[in-house]
Amino acid sequence: MNLFPALEDNRPDLFALQWDAVFETAAAIVLLSMIVERFLAPVFESDFYIKKQRAWDAQGQGNFKVPIAFALSVVTCLATGIDILAVIGQAPSPSYFGTIISAGVVAGGSKGSIKLFRDILGFKSSAYRQYQEDKEVETQAKLTNRALQNPPAANS
Repeated sequence: MNLFPALEDNRPDLFALQWDAVFETAAAIVLLSMIVERFLAPVFESDFYIKKQRAWDAQGQGNFKVPIAFALSVVTCLATGIDILAVIGQAPSPSYFGTIISAGVVAGGSKGSIKLFRDILGFKSSAYRQYQEDKEVETQAKLTNRALQNPPAANS
């Protein structure tokens, strides 16, 4: 595997997409996105992870879902040899750069399918639902506390 796609002839006047290969690769990326999302859903919705996420939230450390999804996507794309850039540029073999770019698309697509399953279709565990409700109550409490500490100035 090369670092960058090894293009046979880099002349722009000879460039033409092989649409069947592009669509097949795009379909594979969508499928991998859904597989990654469904694989990670039990992990991210588990009581263990939600407790860890609450601790990280309290410490201001943020969310680790994106790097975990990206790392899994990189491993998945390396294992399957998916490289959208090699397909577009008609390179003879996949490259690490193209595979990592493809993994970013897979990870981003898994975030999109998480949104679809959780927010639009309402598929979520009871532990995750409780976590969301607790976060909402906590946010409202912070806003109320802030409003009480900084009352609006009276008009003179």
